[in-house]
Amino acid sequence: MTLHQHSFFLSEPLTLTEVLQTIEQGKSLAQTNLQGINLSQMDLSGIDLSGTNLIGANLSKTNFQGANLQGVDFRRVSLRDANLSEANLQESYLMRADLQGCNLADTNLESAKLKLALYDRQTIWPEGFNYQKSGAVGPKASLSG
Repeated sequence: MTLHQHSFFLSEPLTLTEVLQTIEQGKSLAQTNLQGINLSQMDLSGIDLSGTNLIGANLSKTNFQGANLQGVDFRRVSLRDANLSEANLQESYLMRADLQGCNLADTNLESAKLKLALYDRQTIWPEGFNYQKSGAVGPKASLSG
């Protein structure tokens, strides 16, 4: 089965070994099921994970600088202390994600869903991004309707 046949509604999640082999072979991980995987502390800068299911994954301290993460499902993911600077998070689902200490500088968050994502004072947001009214929870958050 090729990676392009993976539908995250129908297939089992890829294993860490399969992910590492795919990266080593220079193949795309876009549109794959990586639900619950532990990729913490890995360098995945510039990777294309667009449309991937990462629900519940551990991505803490992972480097995603410049990565294509458009439409990724990050629900309940730990991105604590991760580097997402210059990444494309357009239309991604970050509901209930842990963004504490996360670097989101120069990140595209257009149409990203941040409801109940947790951030802290160390979280770095893109310049001009109104995180207080994004639905995320943390210091100075506006939680009114």
